[in-house]
Amino acid sequence: MPIRKTRLSAAELEENRCYLRQLYAEGIDVEIPEARQVSSPLEITRGTGIGEIFDLAVGNTAYVIPLCIVARSRVIVMDYHIQSAWDDQIELPYLSERNGRYEFGRQTYMSEEVLNDRFEIPLTLNRGSIIQGLILAYGCQPIPEEVRNGAVPVQFTLTDTLHRSIQTDIGLVLERSVKQHDALILLRTELHVSADQTSDDAAEGGIAPEIVARQEAKAEDSDRT
Repeated sequence: MPIRKTRLSAAELEENRCYLRQLYAEGIDVEIPEARQVSSPLEITRGTGIGEIFDLAVGNTAYVIPLCIVARSRVIVMDYHIQSAWDDQIELPYLSERNGRYEFGRQTYMSEEVLNDRFEIPLTLNRGSIIQGLILAYGCQPIPEEVRNGAVPVQFTLTDTLHRSIQTDIGLVLERSVKQHDALILLRTELHVSADQTSDDAAEGGIAPEIVARQEAKAEDSDRT
């Protein structure tokens, strides 16, 4: 007994729309139905581990993104996209493993906790698959001067072969490195702090507490000798 098919699958619908677009481009007046919004079978949440943003050399920026991805059904991921408030072209770098570790900027990560190799597109996930770990990424846009240390969201998006996308914001801790100019100012300030100045006096004078602490330690060493 023949089976009557009453609806097309998402893949068949997209194929049909592509065919109609070709006819329209050839000058044939056809109506192209709107793409049906289908939810992604993926779930993306913040994974375990420390997520952070920090400066790299030559004005680049490092992004360490902890992710947990769950597949509710079999899916093939065809693309990913990462963006911050100031950079929408964040990429995954080539990483060289050494003794089971990856060096990335000033940090070192165990190779088993890094997911970069899993994102050699396409990525096939079966139903119930769970992948969890860190994405190490970089952007060529430096951290803007007006952005201060603290929590900064980064948007992570996955798209499968049926053009279903899911995105989520992952909060990362921004930690700016001390600029060479700022370090020089701190050094000059340190040289002008009196060895017998107290922490309270220094605080009132606007001098960094860590500088005073070092000077007090030096004074104590001198007294012992």
